[in-house]
Amino acid sequence: DHITFNPETGRLQLLTEILYQKRASMFMQDTPTATFQEPETAKRVLKEIAQVYHLFQVPFSVVQVHKCPYKSKSADYGEHEGWLHELAWSRAEKMKQELVKLGVPPEAVTAKAEIVSKTVIMQYCDFSMSFNHIAVNATSGVVSVDAGFQWEKRLYSRDHQDIPSAEFTNKEQVQEVLLEVIKLIKFYDCDMDVVIHKSYHKVFDDEHKQWLDELLDNRAERIKDELVDLGIKDSQVGSRVEQVEQDGAGIHFEIIHRTMGRTRTISGPKGPDHILEVAGSGLNEFNGRYKPCGEACGKTKYRHERGSRETICFSRDNYWYMCYNHKTAKAIYKCRELAGLEPWKPTHADHTGLVPSVKVIKLHDGVSGSRTEQTEVSWSDTGEDQSGSELSGSMSQGQPKSPAA
Repeated sequence: DHITFNPETGRLQLLTEILYQKRASMFMQDTPTATFQEPETAKRVLKEIAQVYHLFQVPFSVVQVHKCPYKSKSADYGEHEGWLHELAWSRAEKMKQELVKLGVPPEAVTAKAEIVSKTVIMQYCDFSMSFNHIAVNATSGVVSVDAGFQWEKRLYSRDHQDIPSAEFTNKEQVQEVLLEVIKLIKFYDCDMDVVIHKSYHKVFDDEHKQWLDELLDNRAERIKDELVDLGIKDSQVGSRVEQVEQDGAGIHFEIIHRTMGRTRTISGPKGPDHILEVAGSGLNEFNGRYKPCGEACGKTKYRHERGSRETICFSRDNYWYMCYNHKTAKAIYKCRELAGLEPWKPTHADHTGLVPSVKVIKLHDGVSGSRTEQTEVSWSDTGEDQSGSELSGSMSQGQPKSPAA
């Protein structure tokens, strides 16, 4: 209510001036002491200054300014100027004493006096702002990070794709960065968007693109979850992925003031809106759950949730096939309906006699906060150690490598 503060420059301006009882410097000269004219008002202003200190915990100076006296050739001009400077310092020292009473360590605040030609408010503060991991653009509200977060590497190859989950390799460092971001959220009492950068330009196919997009979505959500774990309300944080030409650190944050006409990104449901569940197959490796992974012949295609070779896809002959890596020529089962009444049939004579059934499980309808069926689905990693191309563990993933032969 009484101050404005710029975390980028550290300058704190008073909107409400702290007034002092007048002192006379001419004729019957008063001692240049400082007494508040309105003690309660002064206390309210200084309380807000103390709150800024307690949030950022950096040293600062409290400055009382005084106007340069009219220059004259009289012998007492220099004495008058010195008296004004001493009065200003006394007033700054009075503010410091009150700030110490409000819990600011005396070594953290310095009282200063400053001569100016003209001013409106006679006090201001300078905070020595120096974030270790972030930089703030107070005008745009963009909070940049000096170095990208390190992530556990995820594999995408021809025969195996890791679950595109997001886990930090340096959680302590991530928390150091996020604690600085949290200081800004608390100071501004604002919402915040987590923005992950998308910078890849080449993909193998639509399945690879979907895998990469899901990985980046999961990383944005992982950072949001970490902010919530550190005490920020879930309703204050949004997450999104944004296309950029040059990646840099791979992430930034955006301060969303509630009065600026825009709101944080509302995070809708992440991942697929449905999965398939296969049971009863004579080949046990085909049993389990399958995730959407792109399209084939105008229909959604699927890969086993563990990221292995088992797939389900549609072909030009209007049949659905269970096969390896979408190669329908060497399929194991086929059916005209994905999950209808018609049974699946084996494509080879030497089958076991057992044929699978397919069930569609709806996860959500695309609306934030909605789930049409409460089904527990875990995309956790299987822990298998596979060789092949990896998406780098750093935020700047660049272009994916070619699959292993």
